[in-house]
Amino acid sequence: MAATGSKISSRTHFFAESAELEIFDAYREKLDIRTPGWKQTVGNLSGGNQQKIVIGKWLSMRPDVLIVDELTRGIDVGPKAEIHNLLRELAAQGYAVIVISSEMPEVLHVADRIVAMYSG
Repeated sequence: MAATGSKISSRTHFFAESAELEIFDAYREKLDIRTPGWKQTVGNLSGGNQQKIVIGKWLSMRPDVLIVDELTRGIDVGPKAEIHNLLRELAAQGYAVIVISSEMPEVLHVADRIVAMYSG
């Protein structure tokens, strides 16, 4: 789970600060996260940037399958479109992306296949 060339502190079980910065820099650029700095409190960012940080955290663990549930709920149209594009790019890169959404236009925009569920 640690970034290349980084060390996890055995005392705290967290990434070393240099490893956190390395991961942040990689995903800040890749996901176009707009923030003044890497120590910025996530709650002070826009909803779209908050969601991108969540995606970056998931991707840093190198998952085989990415499941997102109502990922764009409550965010503005511009960041929503960026996240939709990002999900399509991830799928094109070989990630298995499962999108759970109650918004049919969103599902139609990002999905290659659709499964509809009613009452469970």
